[in-house]
Amino acid sequence: TVTNAEFAAFADATGHVSEAERWGWSFVFWADLPDSVGLTDGVVGSEWWRRVDGATWREIHGPGSADARYPDHPAVHMSWNDAAAYAAWVGGRLPTEAEWEVAARTEPGNYGVVKGPRRRAYPWGDSPGPDPSRANLDGFRGNSVDVGSLPDGDSAWGCRQMLGNAWEWTSSAFLPYPGFQMDFPYRENSAPWFGYRKVCKGGCWATSAPIARAGYRHSFWPEMNAVYTGFRVAV
Repeated sequence: TVTNAEFAAFADATGHVSEAERWGWSFVFWADLPDSVGLTDGVVGSEWWRRVDGATWREIHGPGSADARYPDHPAVHMSWNDAAAYAAWVGGRLPTEAEWEVAARTEPGNYGVVKGPRRRAYPWGDSPGPDPSRANLDGFRGNSVDVGSLPDGDSAWGCRQMLGNAWEWTSSAFLPYPGFQMDFPYRENSAPWFGYRKVCKGGCWATSAPIARAGYRHSFWPEMNAVYTGFRVAV
């Protein structure tokens, strides 16, 4: 996963203006709201967002917030456009969703050939489920962790932290899988966005562990920067 230090080197060398700086939008977490406002009080949609003067990817909540103060933590609050620009700068690209899943879920066979159709539930295998020694999930740490930590969660290919810590952009458009059928409760969280959003994989440190799987997918608009989205580069 690309780190704060690595993205800072790119921004300093190229003068890249991140999406956060371009638009200055920040995310308002429920914990930041007044005590008088509860999660059931209709705090949805645009009420979760606010404009922050001086916001950057380093300080998404404004000057002095120091969100990117840890050089070896994943660079987050990255838009898809930011991620794609960095990947091109280092001579790579963003992985497709399928490539990401191969790295996270399959096992290398002889001579690097993927062994059969079986896909793991988690990067480290089919069990046990996520725990703090393997993945940074459930929000209890309160932040991301160093990208070199949690080696027990490595995939069979040696890829680290493919579950938890930071969502990761892929180059793939958010489209339905073959055989997709509308699921009424989540109708508005899928079909309206087919083709408009990009797929993110892996979950982040605030993702609930019981729903986290290596095949778990989410989607955001390419310019969206206020969530815990990072990325890794395919070369």
